[in-house]
Amino acid sequence: MPLVDVKPSSDTATINGKTYVVNDVLSPWQGRKDEGEQERSQYLNQVKINRCFAAGKQNLQINVRDGRVLEIRHRGNVELVQSNILDQYLNTVIGRLGSADYKTNFITLSDSAVEDDIAKMMNLGYSWGWDNEWMGDEKVESLIRLLAIDGFAGVRCRYDRRKGEIIGDYPVKNGVPITDEEEARDYVAEMVKKNQVAEFKSIREGKVVWELLSIFNLLWPPGFDDPKLLPWKIIQRPVSVAEVKERYGKLADNVTEDTIENMGSLTTQYSESSEEKHKIKGKCFVYTGYEQPSEMWPKGLSVVFTDTELLDVREELPYPDHPGGARDGVTLFRWTPIPGRIPGKSFIDNGIGPQKIYNKRLTQLNAMIDRNMPKVFIEEQSLARPRTGEPMELIEVRAGSPLPKTDAGIQIGGWFMDDVKLQVEAAERALGIRGVTMGQAPQGVSAYSAMALLTENDSLKLDPVSQQLRIGLMDVSWDTMEAMRNWPADKTILIAGPNDNLQQFFYQANQVPYRYLVKQPRGGSMPRTQASEIQKINDIWLAAKGQLPLSWYVESLNAGKPQELPPSAADADAHKAELENILMAETLQVPPVAPYDNDEKHVETHTAQQIQYQVMADQGDEHAQMVVEVIEAHKKEHEANAASKKQSAPMQPQAGPDQQVFSPAPPQPGGANVVPAPGTPPNVT
Repeated sequence: MPLVDVKPSSDTATINGKTYVVNDVLSPWQGRKDEGEQERSQYLNQVKINRCFAAGKQNLQINVRDGRVLEIRHRGNVELVQSNILDQYLNTVIGRLGSADYKTNFITLSDSAVEDDIAKMMNLGYSWGWDNEWMGDEKVESLIRLLAIDGFAGVRCRYDRRKGEIIGDYPVKNGVPITDEEEARDYVAEMVKKNQVAEFKSIREGKVVWELLSIFNLLWPPGFDDPKLLPWKIIQRPVSVAEVKERYGKLADNVTEDTIENMGSLTTQYSESSEEKHKIKGKCFVYTGYEQPSEMWPKGLSVVFTDTELLDVREELPYPDHPGGARDGVTLFRWTPIPGRIPGKSFIDNGIGPQKIYNKRLTQLNAMIDRNMPKVFIEEQSLARPRTGEPMELIEVRAGSPLPKTDAGIQIGGWFMDDVKLQVEAAERALGIRGVTMGQAPQGVSAYSAMALLTENDSLKLDPVSQQLRIGLMDVSWDTMEAMRNWPADKTILIAGPNDNLQQFFYQANQVPYRYLVKQPRGGSMPRTQASEIQKINDIWLAAKGQLPLSWYVESLNAGKPQELPPSAADADAHKAELENILMAETLQVPPVAPYDNDEKHVETHTAQQIQYQVMADQGDEHAQMVVEVIEAHKKEHEANAASKKQSAPMQPQAGPDQQVFSPAPPQPGGANVVPAPGTPPNVT
């Protein structure tokens, strides 16, 4: 709430201890508001149509007078039929994107255990707030749905001091609570001396809020296509007039109710009264303008106003000391960016055309069936009845007049239903989502692995959208951590412990460092279906080229996911070499070399350790120098061991141009079938 003094005149206002000429501040922002509304207006009709199609209201007409989208249920005597095929694709992409992890982690300097504890505290606090305060999963899912339908949305992170638990009753001075205990006591004592009673007000600890903003809440300047380069933006929200007057006091004396259309009712049935707007009573538009830092406003500018009144001015943005520079706490998101404009194209845009033709074909089919029902023609003065369209309908004709002739036209056949199916296929191609992604087995494909690959190809098309979401939510995470600095000191947070027992810890906002990093979870649309797990098992089995036992393949198929790989000989040699490194460093003794050692792997591991100790030896560490010499001696034994293996290995005879070389049989126990080395007589038993 701004610090408001008595308004001296209609031309000036004292806000937050500073006097402003109202017109000098208000007029430029009103001009920006009008400019932004004109820029936004060219996109609103499409957004309204998208929302109607998503809601299943798909037979529409736009009123050219006021831009209202009207729902039409009949055209002449024909009932318009529709069947929503977009809903399944819409829910599929929302489910795909919503299943990813968007919760970020925070990284600080880890020079000591203290910094590690601070990073742990930050991540625990953020995780708790994600689940309990700003409801991260719920807001992200709503954001994805809004983007898929509108193509454009925003998230404003702010600290709302009107929410949260009540922390106490404090005296109020000039409309502002005094939270300092000593100052509060002095103020109450001063009021008692004046024979006056201090006003008290219940104060809440506040709450971090993620406010979801649609295109109807956002205004921006024309001529930009990158949201990060906007010099200013305006948030437009309908607020109760009574709430505005209570919050801003005398500055809101002249605020009146605005004519606001209810965006929750986008369509109405076409009738004579269809031009009447659905109004929201008792509310007015409140605009919050954010201007980016400039020479005039080094920390930016925040202004709150209505169509006629200036309510608040702060010569800084909500987060002026942000590590990455002053921020307004508003992050804009787009489904598919389009060059030359700020709003993006939505997911549902491409499917509207096939959906309209699909509905048209169903309407035609329904009308043709109705009009070809059996009917009876009777003369006038007979017991005629009004036409109903039902089977065996009675139709009255004048006596002596010829009966109407019927032109059968093109009869309904397989071609008609093929065209209906074609529209479904057109919707799949336009939206980029195949039936297999929604759990439908494609024709001619039965293998799990093949279906998994088709599903993953569809998921790849969503990766750019997912990446844009991750980048945007990383900015929201920055703003959220800065907003968490407003949490009370030693805020008590309850979390679930490792054994599902309730634990508590204290979040100390004053220990959060000025600089830190945000780490976004990596990865695109990873396979999560059973088919994709089967494909993963097959890929590992084929890549192993027979090096894995058959039991691993069977156990993995039975479990439905790849099992832990058995240890390889190379891993065993590396582990043994690491143990030998520890032994040589501690005892300065050269361990023996085994004949079965993989000498090349051992030498590689020992050399890496030797390099580290050599650096220490070069700095004068005598013990490190002795370790280097011991490792060198051990490496020479491995080199000798490798040379002896090479000498004792049987030599393969070289085949001439007309000779064939036969591979000897492997040695058998007891010395049978042993092939002697060239030049030595065979052993005779």
